[in-house]
Amino acid sequence: MPRDRPPPSNLGDILRYDPVTGDFFWKILVSRMFPGDKAGTLNKYGYMVVRIGHRSCALHRLAFALMDVDITGMQVDHINGIRHDNRWENLRAVTPSENARNMKKPKNNSSGVIGVCWCTRDQKWQVYAHRDKKPVFLGKHQELFEAVAARKSAELRFGYHENHGR
Repeated sequence: MPRDRPPPSNLGDILRYDPVTGDFFWKILVSRMFPGDKAGTLNKYGYMVVRIGHRSCALHRLAFALMDVDITGMQVDHINGIRHDNRWENLRAVTPSENARNMKKPKNNSSGVIGVCWCTRDQKWQVYAHRDKKPVFLGKHQELFEAVAARKSAELRFGYHENHGR
């Protein structure tokens, strides 16, 4: 469900949310699902979704609606990085820039640390971070250890989440 589209007004009549387990349950008969059956399927991006009417709705966003928390204009961050873990303690409403400060390490990362890459021309490790949506150059270092230390220091200064780069 796109972030700007509000959840159905009768959502509480359709689904029940268990904030401890993160599970959703149907309250009505839907297709072959009966009241009390678990709701949701895993989509190709790893998020749990349901179809309500002709709309696909992300369960992590519906959790906020069922808990009566308005997240208009916000994104939902799964704190532990597990996209199908919809326990209330694992969800937080954040701005897009806050959400980017809790991302996992890209698969094509060769240094092992986000923001640290090898510069072939200079034969040194380059270090970058982002602050207020702008890239910040943190220097070039001979040793990987020094480059990682510079990046981790910047993450602390710029307010990155402790799970960033896991």
